[in-house]
Amino acid sequence: MTKLNTQTSVLAQTNDAEDYDEGEALAELEPGQGVVRGAGGYEAAGADSKTKRVVREQRNPGSRGIEDNQSPLEKTYPTGSNVETTGFQSHDEARLLVAYADVDGDGTDDTYDEGADLGWNANGYLEVVSGGDPSEAVAQISQEDSVTMSSGGDPIHVRVEFY
Repeated sequence: MTKLNTQTSVLAQTNDAEDYDEGEALAELEPGQGVVRGAGGYEAAGADSKTKRVVREQRNPGSRGIEDNQSPLEKTYPTGSNVETTGFQSHDEARLLVAYADVDGDGTDDTYDEGADLGWNANGYLEVVSGGDPSEAVAQISQEDSVTMSSGGDPIHVRVEFY
């Protein structure tokens, strides 16, 4: 079992051996972003994609210019570089990028709680399923702490469990 390191790792608890694969990044990709295989490499997952494959942090980030006190989760894969991915199964957990969605439609910061359904949005980030896009859940928030996000914020890493 792989333990979750909240500072530096996408990988969390897996029920079986991780499904590792690599290929060319067809666009800039971030650790924790959902991906699908495109023509000649990997690209961000689209809205309601059924994928459980995500970009993982670089296994050897020091050779790719990571700075002291920088998390490997902050190191993106540029277009054309070799991207490392991991596939997950039902009940596996991972730390993935969740984007803001105005679930209650009031235009203010939203708090996402444990058990909230998540699906892929058009940018390959997980988003709370709220009746629009995404409408297909692939995972749920599995951490105990509530996560408050705002419309101006970037996607943040949240621990999720796949369905």
